[in-house]
Amino acid sequence: CAGKFDITLVLDSSNAVGLDGFNKVKTFAGQLVDAFNIGDTKFAVITSGKSTKIDFMFNTLKGGALKISNLQSAGLGVDVASAIKLAADNAFTVFGGVRQTVPKTFVLFVPGKAS
Repeated sequence: CAGKFDITLVLDSSNAVGLDGFNKVKTFAGQLVDAFNIGDTKFAVITSGKSTKIDFMFNTLKGGALKISNLQSAGLGVDVASAIKLAADNAFTVFGGVRQTVPKTFVLFVPGKAS
């Protein structure tokens, strides 16, 4: 894909998706990362389950698909609000490696319908 973007991916690593579902999400996320020209487009990855954490910042995700495939399921429930706050407060910052001059995108992978 052409163009420059800073994209944060939030992956539900809770029991809600199960291990098989989490593995499918990781595979898709890895393929998505590989579809972009890394450098022009940068990714941050957040997982949310028992806890919500930044697994990779924009300036640390090299070899994206392989690193994403090694993420572990965290169990219990997903906390979407914490994931959004973590992205806003930490990932989408200069410290997190975000670039001020490119569009920012937030992609949330969770099961079920929004309520």
